[in-house]
Amino acid sequence: MSIPLLLLIGSIAGGAGGPVTDPHVRSYIAAASIPAFARKYGMKCSACHLAVPVLNRYGQAFKDNGYRMKVGTDDLRANEPAYWPAFAWLWKNYEVDVERVGGRTVQQAGGIADGALVFGGLGSISDRVSFRFVPIVYENGVTFADAGWIRYNQAFGSDWLNIKVGSNELELPIYPGREYNMGASRFAVLYAYAVPGSVSRFSVLFPQPGIEIMGHDRGSRSRYSVNVFNSAGAPRAHCTFCAPGVFGRVTHRHDLESGFLRSVQVGAFGAYATWPVGPDTSDLKGQRRFGGDLELLLGSDVLPFRVTLMGMTGQDDRALIPTATQDPRYDAGMLQLEYIPRLPLVFYSRLQMIRNRRQAVAGTPGDFRRPGLPVRRRAARIRSEQPVRLVARAQLLAVDDQAGGARRRGRNTPHAVARHSPRLLKGGRMSTRRRAAAVAALIAGALAAGAAPLPAQTKDAARGRQVYERYCIQCHGTRADGAGEVARWSQPKPRDFRHGVFKFSSTPYGFLPTTADLERVLQNGLYGTRMPPFAALSTRERRDVIAYLQTLSPRWQTDGPGTPIAITDEPVATRESVTQGRRLFEANCAKCHGDGTGNGPSAVKGMVDDWGAPIAPANLALGRGKWARTARDIYLRIIAGINGTPMPESGDALSPEQVWQVAHYVQALGAWSGSTPELRKFAAELPPPSAP
Repeated sequence: MSIPLLLLIGSIAGGAGGPVTDPHVRSYIAAASIPAFARKYGMKCSACHLAVPVLNRYGQAFKDNGYRMKVGTDDLRANEPAYWPAFAWLWKNYEVDVERVGGRTVQQAGGIADGALVFGGLGSISDRVSFRFVPIVYENGVTFADAGWIRYNQAFGSDWLNIKVGSNELELPIYPGREYNMGASRFAVLYAYAVPGSVSRFSVLFPQPGIEIMGHDRGSRSRYSVNVFNSAGAPRAHCTFCAPGVFGRVTHRHDLESGFLRSVQVGAFGAYATWPVGPDTSDLKGQRRFGGDLELLLGSDVLPFRVTLMGMTGQDDRALIPTATQDPRYDAGMLQLEYIPRLPLVFYSRLQMIRNRRQAVAGTPGDFRRPGLPVRRRAARIRSEQPVRLVARAQLLAVDDQAGGARRRGRNTPHAVARHSPRLLKGGRMSTRRRAAAVAALIAGALAAGAAPLPAQTKDAARGRQVYERYCIQCHGTRADGAGEVARWSQPKPRDFRHGVFKFSSTPYGFLPTTADLERVLQNGLYGTRMPPFAALSTRERRDVIAYLQTLSPRWQTDGPGTPIAITDEPVATRESVTQGRRLFEANCAKCHGDGTGNGPSAVKGMVDDWGAPIAPANLALGRGKWARTARDIYLRIIAGINGTPMPESGDALSPEQVWQVAHYVQALGAWSGSTPELRKFAAELPPPSAP
């Protein structure tokens, strides 16, 4: 049993003789309760974590993107220093460990374990470059860098190619650094298992120095990673790449639109590492690790019951064991169950087992045991088993939902197991067939429950409220009034859903948006704002949260969504259409947008939206708007305007042909999707519009 205690390190600024009057100091004090990492991204910790530090699907996609939201807000140089993703925390925990082998207690210990001071930083330096550096100092004096790397994002413009250099954690099914008790020690039996007598210190458990290439689709439903590394801790002599190795993993997740089974994820991984032996460490011998995993998400997308099943096998070259006469092999497996009844509480239980299928020395009994333990006599055949251990925990997010999690590196800390656990969990002699049958029954039951017909579930506002409370509440607030915890650092301000006014829609000015309009904003986010894309969420989650949003204003019951505007066919953009579009832009748009960069006289004078908040016209030279990306999007915004802002609808002032001409001119002002270098060059040579 382990009870962790985390303390986020911060500082409080204030005046000794009275109230603080300096606005910068007041702002600093107000920000002190929210981690800088969360302030930079505008997200609470519960948005990315099932419970800190375990990532949910949205958090996994955020990590896969190199800690980027990808809405133009990731460059540190564009943020205030308070937004730099630096952090520090103290970590302390109380542990009770009981280890049983063959039904006998061989170790029983408890007490306050060594704590640690963790500090460092992770995040994005620019849109293309991300980093992570996390040094840890333990009470016993051990100091090491848990991970340190720098990553180049979206090589050749594709999410399928990202390059990371440094000390990289391997993409395991359940990675110890993202584990509930915030440490690696509970994984020593499985990932860090070493064949008895081996001289190799390689383990998939720990970060390996090298290069990682990884990629993913939108939402991280399909992912891959490949690591090429030099085995950490290997002796180095007469070489620069002394112990090469490779690790790879692929996963795919399928979200289901109805039923009790929410998603199924399957994965496979493998590693081949070498370790030098011999007097000059030039003779390299191999180690192989292969495995697969299955993850089921049941019940609720936001508060799920999660089942993770993993199996792996390993084999070492006999030369790594001085007395070996054959290559040793072992098999391992893990079953983990997690249940989140409500935020911020999670219960979980883990069952792990290892079997030495073939010992290094031929004829050695298969039972792996500690020295001094009596040999267990068996008749007929020899079976090789590693004791089964169970870990059961209850983990809470910190009260203020702070991000945290330290990784302990105890290689040989035994797993905890209840003294009165069932026989199977104590390592009893349950046959392989019965174990396989029990696991198969569990999976079959889950799949059957997921496939069972349920009432029609087009959308569910109650489930949507759960989605809102996990992902949206930090900006839009508990009352959906746009006054969440991070709203003070947001510009423009988050939407107040109570009024039923939405800026971007395909419907005429003043009308409510369609469900498809809201779905688009959820999937893509809004560029240059705190509204991130939620493509990693399932279609059902987005559908449900939209249903919840439609309960927050009476307009949804009285008015209903408007009818989408019909968009005429787009003509081909030419120099003539761009020239005519510039004239129309000068007559209708330059008052606010000026030369296209948002420097018109109205903008200089100052503008506000319908809620009284300052607002600036879009800089059209950026090549994309908050919502618009293509000429078709620009056309729609000119026709419909932007609700709640000074951007009006064009009405009858422009014909459809003229609207397309303005759209093509705007498209030529920057690197908009669909624009050509030729037209951009031509538009740059035209005299800039003069504001009226």
